Amino acid sequence: MKRMYWTSVVIVVTMIIVSYFCIADGRVQGGVSAGLRLPGARAVIDAGRYPSIQAAIDALPDEGGLVRLPPGTFEISEPLKVGKGDVLIQGAGTATHIKNVNTAGKSALILQHHSGGDNRKAELWRIRLADFRITGNEKSGHGIDARRINEVFIDGVTVSYHGGDGIRLYFCYEDPRICNSLITYNKKPD
Repeated sequence: MKRMYWTSVVIVVTMIIVSYFCIADGRVQGGVSAGLRLPGARAVIDAGRYPSIQAAIDALPDEGGLVRLPPGTFEISEPLKVGKGDVLIQGAGTATHIKNVNTAGKSALILQHHSGGDNRKAELWRIRLADFRITGNEKSGHGIDARRINEVFIDGVTVSYHGGDGIRLYFCYEDPRICNSLITYNKKPD
């Protein structure tokens, strides 16, 4: 009877250990999707594992991917910059609050090709912003400044209290979409 008891205990413990390692193998480790198994799958970045939102955005590979922003209030004094296409920046609804505290007229979020060029070769495609809140102050710049982004898609984003435009689209002529968003109390100077 004792032998059967101990055999059962060993089997259960072995199953728990094996299950743990099987589950852990597919978890997000170090902030980037570990063990991507599906051919063609792109990175999923957990911003909560990085020292700043900008560091998480910078961790995206050149082919793009997803940056998940956790709930919380995140103060920024320099613009967040997205310089790659095929990117989704997704928060946890209004529980994710990016607060632009700069008073030098700088935008909160800039979407622009990393070269900063102002021509057709400096265009990006398919950047989506979803499910977060971004606020500024009277002395900050635009909330979201998209420059030469084709198929920019802003969904479920609240943009308010900026000194500039809430959302500025500069030469974003190929299918820009803004839906289910709140753009209010922004004070672009005359």
